[in-house]
Amino acid sequence: MVAAVVQKYFVVGVPRTMKSSTRTVVVDFCTHTFADKEPTSRKGFEIFYKAAEPATLVTTDGLSGPDPFNSGKEAVDYGTTPATATDHHDKPVGYSCGRPQSPPSNNPNRIVNGNFARANSWPWICALVQMPSLQFCGCTVIDERWVITAGHCVDGSTDHQIKDNVQVFIGVENLKMATRAHKYHILQVVRHENYNDPVGSTSNDIALLRIDRHIPISNDSMPACLPTKSVHDPPYAQKGAKGRRLCYVAGWGRLYDGQSAADGGSIGAGSDHLQQVAIEVMSDSDCKTYMAGYLITDKMFCGGYDRGKYDSCQGDSGGPMMCDDGSGRWLLYGVVSWGLGCAQAKAPGIYTNVALMRDWIHSKIGHHPRRP
Repeated sequence: MVAAVVQKYFVVGVPRTMKSSTRTVVVDFCTHTFADKEPTSRKGFEIFYKAAEPATLVTTDGLSGPDPFNSGKEAVDYGTTPATATDHHDKPVGYSCGRPQSPPSNNPNRIVNGNFARANSWPWICALVQMPSLQFCGCTVIDERWVITAGHCVDGSTDHQIKDNVQVFIGVENLKMATRAHKYHILQVVRHENYNDPVGSTSNDIALLRIDRHIPISNDSMPACLPTKSVHDPPYAQKGAKGRRLCYVAGWGRLYDGQSAADGGSIGAGSDHLQQVAIEVMSDSDCKTYMAGYLITDKMFCGGYDRGKYDSCQGDSGGPMMCDDGSGRWLLYGVVSWGLGCAQAKAPGIYTNVALMRDWIHSKIGHHPRRP
């Protein structure tokens, strides 16, 4: 006989533990009740599960038997040891990566000459903030415990310095509105072994940061999807000049080249409010033509406009280059890496090629992040 466990919660409270002899959990989540006089947005729920031995299964009252959640060692050690494939069971279930509740604005036109990002439209973007209040790089949520950023964002600092002095802000567009719930400490820094090899190339410009607690999957925060093919492969949801793929970059960086700190945000390098801009992905041939004299490896690609004007800038480093796969799902194709100034003609920005980093990411975090 299958023992049913039915419980109802009306408010957010302390975590609840339930046991069931089934392998299925059905959650009816109410976003609006008859008691609500005005439309109400409820953020969602978070659920974790752990398999138990048959002897610990619940009886018909759903309460008796040994408690597998408090017996023996915790399933995952969140200390300094790297994550492993056994982390799977500790992950929330039932969410989809790369599908924001609020579709991003498709206005192609500060990042430089961009516009304000719509609330909840890029719920995977995050900020690296040197405490107490200096945003210096962007990042992207790729898993409930991991974010990805540029290698140069952590270069020059020891792991100890980063853990003690940097926080990750997740789930907030206006950095001035960040609360304790939005701020995460860093437990582990994973740098690419071949970063900046050869010296001066900024190749393999990527790093992973493991944070101190699970990110609640909600309208405000969720992972971006990782790509399984090249950024140049169709379909293209939007196209720019020369049939180039049109993707988006978002961040809190400088709004124009040469912007002083005094003209920036109180926290953000250029703006306290998240900005976005549409960017054309250039062909490899155009990229190497414009960047002649610079080493452009296969771990990089170019994004920008022949005439300049729109671009990422200082402070946006480490943030995402995101492309719609044609179905409304957004994939993390690039990480803002480097460039020659900001928004200059025939001087595109350079992005780390995430598609070619997928296996490296998997090898470091111990399992595959969500993919489309």
